[in-house]
Amino acid sequence: MTKHYSDHILLLGGTGLLGGHLTASMRRNGCKVTTIARSKADINIDLINKHLLEQILTDVCPTVIINCAALTDVDYCQAH
Repeated sequence: MTKHYSDHILLLGGTGLLGGHLTASMRRNGCKVTTIARSKADINIDLINKHLLEQILTDVCPTVIINCAALTDVDYCQAH
């Protein structure tokens, strides 16, 4: 039996390894999920754009926000 949830989940980093698996699992279980990522997501933006992200939060009005976004450039992360 599939459960249906009334929460609207906004998932940052929804196309990455963790976010992609989490999104697929939640959608299989009836969750309403909107993904944000740089590309191939429901909403494609760079999360550094604070003003656009604030506007999306206002427009989407999620009840739950999950952050799976991450920097994947290991050399950059080690240097900074």
